[in-house]
Amino acid sequence: QELITESKNKGWTIYKLKKETETLRKIMQGYVRTIDSLNTANIELTTENVKISEDLGRERSKTTELTKENVELSQKVKIGEQLEALDIFANALRKKSNNTHRETNRAKRADMLKCCFTLDENELTPKGKKWVYMRIIGPNGKVIVLEENEENMFEYDGVKALYSVKKEVDYQGEETDVCMYWNVEDPEKNLPGNYEVYAYCEDYELGKTNFELK
Repeated sequence: QELITESKNKGWTIYKLKKETETLRKIMQGYVRTIDSLNTANIELTTENVKISEDLGRERSKTTELTKENVELSQKVKIGEQLEALDIFANALRKKSNNTHRETNRAKRADMLKCCFTLDENELTPKGKKWVYMRIIGPNGKVIVLEENEENMFEYDGVKALYSVKKEVDYQGEETDVCMYWNVEDPEKNLPGNYEVYAYCEDYELGKTNFELK
């Protein structure tokens, strides 16, 4: 009787285990389908992510290119805004007894150095007051200046440089004549030789010329 009862219990246990196994198998099949779906979704997302990354890379390249073009355009506009000195010339003057001046090429007689030019017409250049600078470099290679200090310096090409004379000019987009003068304190100290004269507007060069004294 005990064997029969035990056999029946085992049969029931085996039946329950079979049912549980079938249930677990169904659950496992559901997990497999879910995993397959997730894998498929992951592949799709990975593909989409790659495409987005490629699109983003292309957009970044476009942005970089546009930024580069914008910088180049800004530089071209800045260059286009720059003025030029037309018909620039310089010479030395001697003061006469009637307070008039005449040109001279004698170093010891020159009591004034003069530079004249015409600012060209430029529609791109902003109108208004502009500082114009003149640098006179003597035969000894030094800038002729009252004192070598900060007050006699302007910024050119990112560095500070000495200037001989500065003048404020009202530029309205049309050709504008400009003359600048350096008064020589002691003509006897003038050096014979070649004098180089440079004209600047704000932070760029307008033009240059030279003259010689004997």
